[in-house]
Amino acid sequence: MIHVGVLIMPLASVILVLSLIVSLMNDIENDLNNTLARIAAAAYISYMMDNFEFGFLLHFMHLILGINFELSQALQRKDQSLANAIAFIRVVKHRLQDVRDSDFDSLLHETIDFCNKLESVIPNMKEAYCPN
Repeated sequence: MIHVGVLIMPLASVILVLSLIVSLMNDIENDLNNTLARIAAAAYISYMMDNFEFGFLLHFMHLILGINFELSQALQRKDQSLANAIAFIRVVKHRLQDVRDSDFDSLLHETIDFCNKLESVIPNMKEAYCPN
């Protein structure tokens, strides 16, 4: 099983350097010395990473894994009593509910800002969603 802490820093790093990753994939795609398979793979990765859905899922996973990481750290403490652990689980459950109830707009705006920096297409939120 993968420890949650192992995932949080790489996600934060990807958020910070995604524009560089997309640029690198575009460079690989345009490099004539690469084989056709590499060009196709780079184009596909670039396409998949340079869209709103990827940005949203990246930010959402970072938020949720961050909350769960705090819970994991608290539950691993040797001096943790059962009552404190249960109380902390309730706090985390409440925080996750807050994300669902009120933090969605801030998550959406954060994703839109992120996509604007990458010059990604931002879908009209009033239209029906059709996944690729």
